[in-house]
Amino acid sequence: MRSVFCLTIMLFSTKLLYAQNKISKPVLDTNVLLKFPYMGNEAISNDGRYMKYVVTNQPGGGSTLVIQSTESGWKKDLINIEGGEFSEDSKDYLYKIKDTLFFVSLGDESKPKYITNIETYKKPASGHEGWWAYQLKGKEKELVLQNRRTRQEQQFKGVEEYGFNDKGTILLLKITSGQNGSENELLWVDLLDNKINSIWSSKTAKIGGYSFDNVSKQLTFLTIEKNEIRPKCSVWYYKKGTGKAVKQVDDQTEGINQNLFIANTIPTFSASGQYIFFKITAAADIRKPLSGVAKLSIWSYKDSVIQSLQLKNRGERTYWASIAVNGDLVLQPEQDDEMVNSGTEFRHLDLILISNHVSIRDFWWASFGKEKKWLVSLKDGSRKLLPFSHTTFYSVSPTGRYLVYYEPKSHSYYSYDTARRKTADICTGVPSILYDKKGASESVQIEALFAYGIAGWLEDGSAVFVYDEYDIWQLDPFGLKPPVNLTHGLGRRHAIRLRLLAKNIGNVNRGLDNNSNIILTALDSKTQQTGYYRMTLGRSADPEQLNLDACAWGSKDFGGIEPLKARDADKWIVSKQTSSESPDYYFTTDFSRFKRLTHLQPQQNYNWFTTELINWKRADGLFNQGLLFKPEDFDQSKKYPVIFVYYDKKIQERFQYIRPGYNAGDPDVAWLVSHGYIVCEPDIHYAVNKPGQSAYLSVVSAARYLLTLPYVDEKSMAVSGHSFGGFETNYIISHSGKMFACAYEAAGTSDLISSYGAIRGRNGQEDQLNQTVLYENGQYRMADNLWENPKTYIENSPIFRADQVRTPLLIMHNKEDASVPWSQGMEWYAGLRRLQKPVWMLEYDGGGHLVGGAAGIDINFRMLQFFDHYLKGEPAPAWMTKGIPAKVKGIEMRYELDSAGNCGGSCKVCKKWNERYNGTLVPTSGNWLSKKETNQGQVNVFKNRPKPTN
Repeated sequence: MRSVFCLTIMLFSTKLLYAQNKISKPVLDTNVLLKFPYMGNEAISNDGRYMKYVVTNQPGGGSTLVIQSTESGWKKDLINIEGGEFSEDSKDYLYKIKDTLFFVSLGDESKPKYITNIETYKKPASGHEGWWAYQLKGKEKELVLQNRRTRQEQQFKGVEEYGFNDKGTILLLKITSGQNGSENELLWVDLLDNKINSIWSSKTAKIGGYSFDNVSKQLTFLTIEKNEIRPKCSVWYYKKGTGKAVKQVDDQTEGINQNLFIANTIPTFSASGQYIFFKITAAADIRKPLSGVAKLSIWSYKDSVIQSLQLKNRGERTYWASIAVNGDLVLQPEQDDEMVNSGTEFRHLDLILISNHVSIRDFWWASFGKEKKWLVSLKDGSRKLLPFSHTTFYSVSPTGRYLVYYEPKSHSYYSYDTARRKTADICTGVPSILYDKKGASESVQIEALFAYGIAGWLEDGSAVFVYDEYDIWQLDPFGLKPPVNLTHGLGRRHAIRLRLLAKNIGNVNRGLDNNSNIILTALDSKTQQTGYYRMTLGRSADPEQLNLDACAWGSKDFGGIEPLKARDADKWIVSKQTSSESPDYYFTTDFSRFKRLTHLQPQQNYNWFTTELINWKRADGLFNQGLLFKPEDFDQSKKYPVIFVYYDKKIQERFQYIRPGYNAGDPDVAWLVSHGYIVCEPDIHYAVNKPGQSAYLSVVSAARYLLTLPYVDEKSMAVSGHSFGGFETNYIISHSGKMFACAYEAAGTSDLISSYGAIRGRNGQEDQLNQTVLYENGQYRMADNLWENPKTYIENSPIFRADQVRTPLLIMHNKEDASVPWSQGMEWYAGLRRLQKPVWMLEYDGGGHLVGGAAGIDINFRMLQFFDHYLKGEPAPAWMTKGIPAKVKGIEMRYELDSAGNCGGSCKVCKKWNERYNGTLVPTSGNWLSKKETNQGQVNVFKNRPKPTN
């Protein structure tokens, strides 16, 4: 069966390869998608002189690890090697194959050196001391510790586990010794003074995970001892220079509830090093269910967590707990309906942030805005209720004294002084709007999501940086000094959005220094060009433009990789891409001059596309923008079919490269355009209570604009979308009459009322996540609940206008969809089927909200055949004309085209094929051949058949 399927794919792909007229390059086909090369997994050496990356699908079906110089032409290709890392001293690249560890000498043409019989190897995360270690295979479990600088070497036997602190000054060894390995021991190896201390041993317990404090002078670790009922865990503590570790807490320690136990999780230190964090857990109920009684679930309105979620999570619940390193006071700050949600940010002040987090109580059933947050003292457990609850944004100063947060109601930033417990409005005097007013006007209760955000802090905590639409502001957390526009309004004057490069910010607890040289990313909001600027904190001058180009330079804002900086040098690796140029790597030291390091442009071998920004006016007077993708071999004199693909806003992706792939949900733009379609991605602008109409206005107005262009075929336009875009598609075709020739939607909602109280499934079980919040507080922008305003829910539900649908529809929706209930697709299909509308529904076994693998290949085929039929006049495939009966499921794919069949009684395309070629052609998987040609065995002869004319 598999061979037949593969042959079908090959023949179908070959048809696609040759069937287009006047193509100078081949189109994308299945074989291309399987082998399309791309780069990733990049890294830069500590000195910045070398980089590495992996080219996937080069050679075809494999991969190549490339190590190359950023300064010279030296380069090394390693076939089918993906792992490895640079050595600490930037002299070697290490990688392991089976039991052999290889060393590529950087800049050297010699063959790699190697060590055999290797089990594992490790090196410090950021140390400068030159130490690393590797463990040999064998019963002796020998570990070799080596200094790559001094060549000093030492061996240890019986090593069960080992690890370095981050700086590489301490090696921790878990070893076994004694007869038959009866003794478990923990060794602290000080690599600076070459001392070895045995800090713990036991014949009954083993060591679990461990953690160092920030300065590596303290260690905490977990021990695990077998027990008849459950393993017994204890938390231990060791301080450098002392004799032995001491047990800090176990199940019997005062402060641990008798029904709770130490959990098998790694303990950690607070940032101050004064407290140890660990977890405790409640045992699951081990009582056996009663026999002979009814098995039922009782759903009570008093349950804070719905029954289905309780059933899924009825195992053990863990809680954060803490103990001082001196052994005083065990605290359990986290209760049943709470969780620590930002503990690490405050730990140097011995405070943690606790929230009655709605995800614990089932967010989707909880009322939005009832979340509360407290600062809890680790010293005595006292709590202080914070003056904000559901705000999305907050940030803690590097010293931990100030918490700055955004208040959506006043659209302002406030600081909370954790020492004085006072709140101050710190935005007074800022003339700019610090939130996306346009975006917020399209929301209901999620205004906080549209704040432009907090950029970072000065390292001493004396200033916080926040964004407006274009510029960066410095605010005083005391609320005394006036705000300062750090970028001097340059961004607003030129409509260029300036943002801190993420690498400038570094660790959230570090901050920026007042004389920092800062690289800014830049996005021209009119042209979508990107680039970099430079500014110096504390200097009164406009940011300096380093470059601004018609491309997408790499950053978290523009796509591609976030620029990589060498640890020990001001050297960077950045990526650059356009819609017609695959991302390549560049080397720079100043972000104004760039050296190209790679040239991987696989799209040059195929019929690719161009991208342009388009503008038009909607029926309601609002100006709209979108992206238009045209085939590389675009011919102004031809008429092209158009497919609209949409979700929310897309124009910021104008210069981003679209790597072709299988259709996981949304149609793949590169695939469609390569096969002769124009694709339009219009931005959707939303109005509260009108998600469907908003999509309709944007998409239909885009269609009307495109109809003014001479190369657009007015009878061959389609709409398509996935998830929320699927809902938008359903709404559009229920309101647009015969405007669109066909439509494809995947995993879309069809009925806001039945979906309103639905539980979303996962792994085949309906167990969690009520849809309500998507409507009242989120994506659907509904201002009221269902009973306050049922009319808006009806108006936005396509199911109530199923009788108005005039557009053939292909649906993809799967039972294990964890985001949109499968019942929504089935309800829509059933309604259209009842009304005898042409509709097909694809449901993939094991498929969820997205699909992949064989299902991704299949949906690509069927979707393209569906579009080709209605938009290009191709015959319908047999799965559309005849279906696939359950008895041949997985046996017959029925991709073959059926010129004698009919996908629907009123299908004009089928009718023309029936009339013109009735009885003269037979379908094959590769082309349309006459009976004579088929009988002669010419099944591999490809000829261009004339299409029926409209």
